[in-house]
Amino acid sequence: MPLYTALGFFVDPYLPGVVKGVFEGVYFFGALLTWVNMAFSVIFGVLFNGYVVLGTYSILVHSWRLTILAWLATAVIAAPVIGYMVAAGIG
Repeated sequence: MPLYTALGFFVDPYLPGVVKGVFEGVYFFGALLTWVNMAFSVIFGVLFNGYVVLGTYSILVHSWRLTILAWLATAVIAAPVIGYMVAAGIG
């Protein structure tokens, strides 16, 4: 289970409305952007490189980049949320 999914299950009920909206937006659009990026990589690789192998390699490289960015975004969102929870005495 990805970190942002796990955080959604455990932290979501305690979040203020604004933070919850940002968190859910990153969760929803992050998954959508991953699929769009993968589709673009396949099409670009097949049309311009002429080789499916290069398109597949491109998908793997960009998927790793997106994964790292998703974890970074989750950490950036989680840090103030955890600080808020600690300051409020929730947990």
